[in-house]
This record gives sequence, C-alpha cells and structure tokens, in this order.
Amino acid sequence: MDTTNDVINVLNESGESVPVSVSANTQFFFRTPANAIADATPIAVGTTFLTDADLVRGFKVHVSAVDPLATPLVAQSIDIETAAYSGVISAANMTGFTDTRSYRTAADDYMVNLDYISSTSANGAGRNWHRHHGV
Repeated sequence: MDTTNDVINVLNESGESVPVSVSANTQFFFRTPANAIADATPIAVGTTFLTDADLVRGFKVHVSAVDPLATPLVAQSIDIETAAYSGVISAANMTGFTDTRSYRTAADDYMVNLDYISSTSANGAGRNWHRHHGV
C-alpha cells in the first residue's frame, strides 16, 4: 500500500500484483447481504480510508475499475470480503487490545488499537466491524 500516491497492490487471479489507484471518488464497501441498506452503503469514500490505515495488507478485496482497460487502473469501488488482522496482541485490557504485525516490507507493517465488539451486537456487526477485513 502506498498512501503517499494513493495506490494499493492487489493480487489478480494469477497471483500477480496489480497496482490500483484510489481516487477521491473510490467507494469502499464491506458487504452485508442480509441488510440491503447496509450492503448498498459505502463505509468510506476517497483516499482517507488508506491514510487512516483502515485497509491493510492481508485483507481480501474485489476491485471494480472505472475503466478496466486504463493504465493505471483506478478503483471505482473496493469490496472488502474478509478482513483478518494477524500479528502479536499486546496491551489487552477490559475495553480492547493492540494488534501489531511486521512484514519483510516495513511499509506494510501496522499497529492498530482495536476495541472489543459490544456484547449487545450481533457477532461481526459492531462499531468496529470494519476493523476485521482484507488486501
């Protein structure tokens, strides 16, 4: 992920890395088929989703390009299918914990503070549901 230039690298069906630009109009979704309104509502629009580190290495996504023949590709929408953080858990307390992951490429490293999902929320549908996704 290159947050300076608003580019993510996504593996295609052949396992090759494809650079995709994120624009101010790119919509991010976390699909919830059981709720039509939530399913059709983007969780974010634009490049801030990248700079806030809400999308990290390891998330599984589907990208729809504005023009699939253009170079570079520009994402019209990014559908997050799965969002699994993986790393070392630290600073656990009664309200949350820190998850830290280090990769060979330091730019892919992340450290994120996560709140626990509310006990009153259905599993996977709390305030921080977008913190559990994939690129």
